[in-house]
Amino acid sequence: MKSNPLVSIIMPVYNSEAYLEEAIHSILDQTYQNIQLIIIDDCSIDNSFDIISTISSSKIELYKNEQNMGVSATRNKGITLAKGKYIALMDADDISLPQRIASQVDFMEANPHVGLASSHYESFRKGLIGTKKRIRRLATDANIIQTKLLFSNAVCGAASMMRSDTIKNNGLNFDTSLQMAEDFDLWKRISYISTVKNVDEVLFRYRKHKNNSIKNRLVLNRDYTRVVLKTFQHLELDILDIFDDNYTLKKPECLELLHDRLMQILNMNLKSHKYNQNVLQTESANFLYWVFGQHIPIFGYSLFVIYKRLYLFEFVSISNKDKIALFSLKLRNIKWKNPKI
Repeated sequence: MKSNPLVSIIMPVYNSEAYLEEAIHSILDQTYQNIQLIIIDDCSIDNSFDIISTISSSKIELYKNEQNMGVSATRNKGITLAKGKYIALMDADDISLPQRIASQVDFMEANPHVGLASSHYESFRKGLIGTKKRIRRLATDANIIQTKLLFSNAVCGAASMMRSDTIKNNGLNFDTSLQMAEDFDLWKRISYISTVKNVDEVLFRYRKHKNNSIKNRLVLNRDYTRVVLKTFQHLELDILDIFDDNYTLKKPECLELLHDRLMQILNMNLKSHKYNQNVLQTESANFLYWVFGQHIPIFGYSLFVIYKRLYLFEFVSISNKDKIALFSLKLRNIKWKNPKI
């Protein structure tokens, strides 16, 4: 007989009235029905709470925070309320396809060593002249995912399902000090103690919003850097001589020091064979390129002079190298015209 374990689905809500009904019904209409839908309103100031209240279902457990707590603390509250064998995440503006929960439960039941599973997904954005859609396919090999998670998010967070025992028995939760990249941080920590996989199906629709404010980008860059630097701590490599308290390179020469630490990771892996070496090299090169891109407006052309002689520079894509070369030439010209830069 096929098992039918309870799945607890956590949905934080904050000012989501435009898409909330569609998101909730995408869960209630799942082919898998043994679910506990925990909806927590984080002090919305729109009609979100009233919209939820009008939806009648015994599967819904509705809560309202006494004060705005943020998405991480709200998800953590949901984890404490979860009664299921599995805990799934759901955002209030996305759509779970009808077979999502059933497919993930089947996968988790068949793979008891897996502590976290997400899936491929479709990203979409509605505009004035239609909807832009794109299928996003993620790595499905566990070792490749584990390797990628050292430096980048290889999991669709909003489409994730976790084994409750993996989370609760190890005291894991979302880091409330992070405003962004908090899911990436948790997936990374899960990967240290359990297997992370992506189901080889498109099970989710992720709604993209246009939010390109400078403030949000700065917060994302800071928190992403914080999370990635935990990789070095996990591998017992010191980076205090490279970054300051704001997660900024202390000086241009620190890019070379960062490169040296990345090469240490690659050389360590040649002995341990824990990670996929080719993927590790690519991810290391991409992270170095990303750090370079964040700091060239600060340090200018002198940073490019350092970067272009580093070994990992050869492993960024041609298009990115072209962009680097063109931008560095532009900076050099600006520097010639304006010595302050």
